[in-house]
Amino acid sequence: MPPPLRVAVIDDDEELRFALADLLTSLSHVVGCFADGPSYLEAHADFRPDVIISDFHMPGLTGIEMVRELRARGAETPAILITAYATEATRKASEDAGFLAMLKKPFDTDEFVRVIEATANL
Repeated sequence: MPPPLRVAVIDDDEELRFALADLLTSLSHVVGCFADGPSYLEAHADFRPDVIISDFHMPGLTGIEMVRELRARGAETPAILITAYATEATRKASEDAGFLAMLKKPFDTDEFVRVIEATANL
């Protein structure tokens, strides 16, 4: 079993956010949950994750805008975008912003865990 990871889950869908947190916690990972990009950016200095999981479409900032801001601040934390809007344009924008992977909602939980663990170990 891989060592525990610190994972930031950023999604405005509270039910999904806590379901992902429950899944990751059951695998012994440490999870920080945030309802939107601005709240994560504010807490980033205090919660330094090994990997960021972010929704695309959220109020305030999109996940892409949030990761762009993190990169502008010098943060290189691996990031995965989760979205129901998995178009080629979204994939390109996410890669340009610094995301390493994108998962289309709904996604398989086994695939989700594999992508997180692989991305965190890059």
